[in-house]
Amino acid sequence: MLSISKDYLVAALGQKEADEIVHYADNRTVTITKIAQAIFEAGQDDELKQKYGSNRKQRRGKDNG
Repeated sequence: MLSISKDYLVAALGQKEADEIVHYADNRTVTITKIAQAIFEAGQDDELKQKYGSNRKQRRGKDNG
């Protein structure tokens, strides 16, 4: 579960951000899994899809500020 969650964080956020989360979570499986789940669920929100796009390239290309 830890490996899958880390892989998801890298895919969703990028390596640097994923590493920061893992470090902050002290490499705890439960914490990292909950963070990955929260990010996944937020990404499924229709309002966010409309604002930022439905794929990573679209989200990274728009002004997210």
